[in-house]
Amino acid sequence: MTIFDFLSLFSSADPNFLKKVTAEEEYRYRGGEDCRRADAAKILHRYLKECRNCPDQTDLSSLSHIKDLYDCRICANDIAQVLIYQVMDPVLIPTGETTILTIFDHETKITREEADEAISRVRKI
Repeated sequence: MTIFDFLSLFSSADPNFLKKVTAEEEYRYRGGEDCRRADAAKILHRYLKECRNCPDQTDLSSLSHIKDLYDCRICANDIAQVLIYQVMDPVLIPTGETTILTIFDHETKITREEADEAISRVRKI
């Protein structure tokens, strides 16, 4: 799934959002690239702010267990907001019988199923 494919999933919900975002230089330049989880978080966070008027949450203490949250300083807030609003889920990796590593997994390509679920969740907010 490319970034344009991910963005096109918004077309029925808010065509103005799709038009506005795809007109921007970043997406004209990168739109054909694979959509990573970090890219999806950035787009979903923007949708929360612009279309749902959701304010950024400032108390991120509930995310302290997400080990890679701040690996990308540019997208950290986007990721934090989609996790706080429960639009996307963290990835749980078993590391032993009773221990689990919780990460966001920035670079993994988003699947169609995950994209559909995230967009369904963001539309309910």
